[in-house]
Amino acid sequence: MCNIAVHAAFTIGAMHATYKRMMEAAQKTLGIRSPSKMAMELNVAPARFTNWKTRGIPENMYLHVARKVRCNPFWLETGEGEMLTMVQPVKEYGTAPGTPEHQVLKLMENMDTATKYKLIKIGDTLAEPDANGNNGPSQQAK
Repeated sequence: MCNIAVHAAFTIGAMHATYKRMMEAAQKTLGIRSPSKMAMELNVAPARFTNWKTRGIPENMYLHVARKVRCNPFWLETGEGEMLTMVQPVKEYGTAPGTPEHQVLKLMENMDTATKYKLIKIGDTLAEPDANGNNGPSQQAK
């Protein structure tokens, strides 16, 4: 009987490792600490998200979650490797001084990884097309 009580006390409130890693990455990259805010960010029903706490992130959701919290999906699943991995540039930009690309790259040289991910999120938001198909404020900035 004592063993049952000890086991129950140990498992109540236990958090699955993948859920814990997801929340750790979300806090670091997005500043999200609240499970309800994280569920909204992922567009997952709160009840479903609550199940992840004890059962873990479903296998078919690893990539979706990793993209949203900007972490390494392998780390999310296994805990191995680096939490944060920067995405390699899709194309090489000319590094001629004065170009916008050069200025952004120079700024990023001294940023920590979490700040780089915040900058990427801002860039993603600015790149989203508006109702007319224009890409956010960057179109107006020219």
